[in-house]
Amino acid sequence: TSGPPPGATLVAPYSVRYTPTGTQPISYRLRAGAFPDGLMLDENSGQLGGTPTVSGTFPGTVTASHGLLPDTTQNFSISVSSTPGIVVVSSSSGGGAFDGLSLIVLLPIGAGWRKRQTGPRT
Repeated sequence: TSGPPPGATLVAPYSVRYTPTGTQPISYRLRAGAFPDGLMLDENSGQLGGTPTVSGTFPGTVTASHGLLPDTTQNFSISVSSTPGIVVVSSSSGGGAFDGLSLIVLLPIGAGWRKRQTGPRT
């Protein structure tokens, strides 16, 4: 059987593969519990992947079967942490209260950050 799956980060791509030993082909299924929203298990390859859309801790059990008893089960607990983005608001002098206002939001995307910026309001 595989080791326990690693933790995940909210809105960051996630991928882990269950790799049991034994007679092939092996099929995989969620026996109990739930994966975080946004993650799906490929029943043929054992690949668990996607982008988690909710934070929290998600326990459960995955079953691997090659059609003959006994099946193999593995418990899991995947913790999805929420990493907040960084928000920077700046304003240059202008005629109105919101003239020249810019908003910069850095969002976690995989191993890096993506910058989104809005221009001055008119």
